[in-house]
Amino acid sequence: MSRFIDAADRAWDLTLTSGDMRRVKSALGLYLPDMVKDQTVLAKLTNDMELLAETLLLCTQRQRESQGVDNDAFLDALNGDTIEAATNALVLAVIDFFPPAQRRPLKAGWAATQRGMNAASDEATAKIEAIDVEAVARAAVQSAASGKLPASAELTPDR
Repeated sequence: MSRFIDAADRAWDLTLTSGDMRRVKSALGLYLPDMVKDQTVLAKLTNDMELLAETLLLCTQRQRESQGVDNDAFLDALNGDTIEAATNALVLAVIDFFPPAQRRPLKAGWAATQRGMNAASDEATAKIEAIDVEAVARAAVQSAASGKLPASAELTPDR
């Protein structure tokens, strides 16, 4: 079972069944187990917040009904941090849907994917933080004052 906590401090347990898979596929055209063999499925979910939210709505439907949490209240409690936690919980729940012999390598693959995403985020952040914004601004002002295009603009092809 995978769990995430929403912004209203409610815990949601994700244990996916064949019924959940059928409901998601029927409603959204998305077969969740495909995400372990086709990264475009996970990319679709992470790049389309509405699709992810609809998937989570379907996967938590019974819990929400038993707790009296309607769709709007559930969606209002999803924000950046909770969406990340919910995505992780959903992926782990999909992995747990598979037979035990397949879970270990799938979990290892997901852990490696997360490490890679964190490393890429760290690298991008470091590159952004290394930019000397004041020097770039000075160069742009000097270039504008001299009537010359900055070097980066000269290299950009016409569109």
